[in-house]
Amino acid sequence: MRPEQITKNNAKYYAMSELAAPNERVGYGDVTRQYRRFSEITYFVGDMSSSVIDVGCGNGEMYQHLLSLGFDGSYIGVDVNQPLISEARQRFPEVTFECAQLADLSEIVCDYTLLSGAFNFDYGQSLDDIKDTIRRMVDVSNRKAIFNGIGTNVNRVDEGTFYIDLWELCEWLEREFSLPIEVRHGFIACNFTVSVSKTMA
Repeated sequence: MRPEQITKNNAKYYAMSELAAPNERVGYGDVTRQYRRFSEITYFVGDMSSSVIDVGCGNGEMYQHLLSLGFDGSYIGVDVNQPLISEARQRFPEVTFECAQLADLSEIVCDYTLLSGAFNFDYGQSLDDIKDTIRRMVDVSNRKAIFNGIGTNVNRVDEGTFYIDLWELCEWLEREFSLPIEVRHGFIACNFTVSVSKTMA
């Protein structure tokens, strides 16, 4: 993310920082929809004792979801928003949260990189910016990079939402990585989840 993109991203979440519930402070009015997205991400995680990097972790709710599934591996959450990282650290002091971009963490590796919701807000990014993030996720993952987004097959366009042409993205993924790709589409209308696998586990 470029500095002006980080500024716009942070402004959105600062505006929600006084809301009551953790899901509301990261822009989810409906916690059920948030957890449906999480469950589609973790569907592809084959080992709950593995190492995970949560990209765009917000206030750490994905970690809470992982714990509910019996997760006992190592976890690192990464986000550019300092207040959300501070909240995550207070909620879950036993794990690591970094106020950074994944690209800034040069020595980091894990089994799985997860990203839920971080592509959905339009902070001035392009599809090329999204591809850069996915490249980095695949690069640091020993097993899978797993992410979700909102497709372009919508009957209305909401201002402030970033839409991704899923089929264009999948064609690029196949050309870029020549790795197995799995897509789940339809759990929430117009939403999709993609897993890029470096192993079969």
